[in-house]
Amino acid sequence: MSDFINSKTGPTLFTYGDVLVELSTYVESVPMAGQDSTIKEFRMLPGGSAANCAVSAARLGVKVKQVGVIGQDSFSKILLDDLNLSGVSTDHISCVPGTSAFAVIVVDSNGERTMLSYRDLSTTKITKSLARICLSNCDYLHVSGYTFQTEHTRQIANDLLAGAREVGTITSIDPSFQFASDDHKSLLEGLDYIFPNQDEAYQMTGESDPEKAALKILDYGVKCVVVTCGKRDCIIVDETVEGVNRVPSYDVSDPVDTTGAGDGFVGGFLAARMRGLDIQQCARVGHAVAANVVMKFGGHVGSPNTVQLQRFAEECEDANLLKLIEQM
Repeated sequence: MSDFINSKTGPTLFTYGDVLVELSTYVESVPMAGQDSTIKEFRMLPGGSAANCAVSAARLGVKVKQVGVIGQDSFSKILLDDLNLSGVSTDHISCVPGTSAFAVIVVDSNGERTMLSYRDLSTTKITKSLARICLSNCDYLHVSGYTFQTEHTRQIANDLLAGAREVGTITSIDPSFQFASDDHKSLLEGLDYIFPNQDEAYQMTGESDPEKAALKILDYGVKCVVVTCGKRDCIIVDETVEGVNRVPSYDVSDPVDTTGAGDGFVGGFLAARMRGLDIQQCARVGHAVAANVVMKFGGHVGSPNTVQLQRFAEECEDANLLKLIEQM
């Protein structure tokens, strides 16, 4: 599958989904129901699955436009400033009366997270205007799985994907656990990329073996399936490539926060794909971005720019990664 199409301005990545504030708490361990725990640290940081992906891609030099909604509150300036400073266009973000989305994230001593989210604002009918964006056949549209959890955002996601397919825009979805648990097989037919983690792949297929799950999702009509397997590697199956490919991840000995790691992987993967790298090379870049994300608190604070990614490759003594970055 050859996605890279030359144009005078180059392709644009449109990302649709959450733009929210992360209220992150850090504890030794997550308490059981009815118990309590002492918070060691607290941080308020901009995030959201789609925004994390957008920032990770934009910092690698590709053109990115975020599509979403925020409230007219004190969070809105934080969110817009963060995206703009990261090089993400906010022209397609609607600002409406109400409270911006936010997530309460509890991170334990192993860097694993538990999340509670508030997204009521995104159900407003005003957001239907978000579906009216101009896409072309050299663009990419990436949709967060969280957008399928409410009626109005699900309709917008469906409308965006339908419009993208009409003009040949390359499409991708990063499924949430709920998306994976629901039946979306009809939506997957003709989708270019999907990025489930191992648990989500199991929910989508009933297959505990991630390789079998990936192949089954491919049978649903997705052109390329990338299953991320946490700290180990990712599994790639593609309609144009025979067999199953595994691309190892980078070892991070002391991760501080896994929030946004998967989003960073997707952002790095798509940025590399937009620059013409093959899917295995894209996965290597994605892994490198994810490794940088987990070394800092927050969903995209650690997302590297090109210079930082080159430095990471040098520190890892990974000459192949360094060559890929130079090609981008």
